[in-house]
Amino acid sequence: TPIPSEAWKERVIGVTSIANPFYFAAVAQRAGFAFAALVCFPDHHLFTPDDAAFIAQIARDEKAVAVLTTRKDAVKWRAVWRDSVPLWVLLVALKWLWGEEDLWQAVEHALQR
Repeated sequence: TPIPSEAWKERVIGVTSIANPFYFAAVAQRAGFAFAALVCFPDHHLFTPDDAAFIAQIARDEKAVAVLTTRKDAVKWRAVWRDSVPLWVLLVALKWLWGEEDLWQAVEHALQR
């Protein structure tokens, strides 16, 4: 579900199954999201319908406007998310401040071997 522009600063339920869930939380908070709860599953967890029902119930109990997850996790949620609570995806873009050209030169050099 696309994130409505007026939804920033609203309470969400964060849910993820990545190795460092606290980085996800920090990035989301820096982007302006306020967590009513953060639910962390083990890395590479395959979500089930019971997981979806559990998270949706937390969202309703906490009066959250949506559930916020990572792009990686959204792929796995797609198979089981059937609730009316919106499932939003936090998209993060990497921006190089310095060294990008050196990196690509190193990659090209490695690929030529």
